[in-house]
Amino acid sequence: FWALAGGLLVRGLSIPLPLGLGEGVHLLGQACIPVMLLTLGIQIARSKPEWGGFELQASALRLVAAPLLAALAGWVLGLERLDIQVLVLQSAMPIAVNAFLMAGEFGGDGVRAARAVVASSVLSFVTIPVVLLLIGVG
Repeated sequence: FWALAGGLLVRGLSIPLPLGLGEGVHLLGQACIPVMLLTLGIQIARSKPEWGGFELQASALRLVAAPLLAALAGWVLGLERLDIQVLVLQSAMPIAVNAFLMAGEFGGDGVRAARAVVASSVLSFVTIPVVLLLIGVG
């Protein structure tokens, strides 16, 4: 929280960062996604490749329920067809690596979260083409 407040203050007051600190922060930001994927890979390698009810339910919520809710929300809001298609497709993407990292950071079950990420990624090979077909893109 304090880092966010400090960053907003520095940005809002247009304070220049000393000694190339801005470039260093930019490079760290670019390394964030590869480090998250590496962390997920390590967790997956340490766990057994088994899916249970939790992983399948989490995947179903993300890959099936989320696009349906997105379509309903887009329709209720009166969005244009293309906007609804984008919203539904974005909602049909697999569970993000961020869910795994947040589970680990806040005391959740990192192993289950990692398995859910993998399960939803594998299952999305089936669900995403179906979603594309249903929204009229594929």
